Amino acid sequence: MNRERIDIYLTADGDGYLVAAAGTRLAAELVAALGGLRHGWTQDVGAAAKLPGWRAVRRDLDACGYSILPDTDFAALLLAPRLQTPTVVDPAQRTEAA
Repeated sequence: MNRERIDIYLTADGDGYLVAAAGTRLAAELVAALGGLRHGWTQDVGAAAKLPGWRAVRRDLDACGYSILPDTDFAALLLAPRLQTPTVVDPAQRTEAA
């Protein structure tokens, strides 16, 4: 399984995505259970592999060969880290650069 290239499928109702390693053959039962899937595109994971959200996707890929994501979670994976909502750090926990 090539974990550096993925296929992205859109669910039939349009409110979710299925991510699988590129070239993975999806079980007919899975496709039927999701109401059908349309292949959207194939892409390299690239720098997105460093995003925290991709860790969960990678665990799913390793465990069962695919990951199902709602559109809100999927959109967050596409944003560059500098465009994501910043994490607020308690001032008491901050360390200042010397």
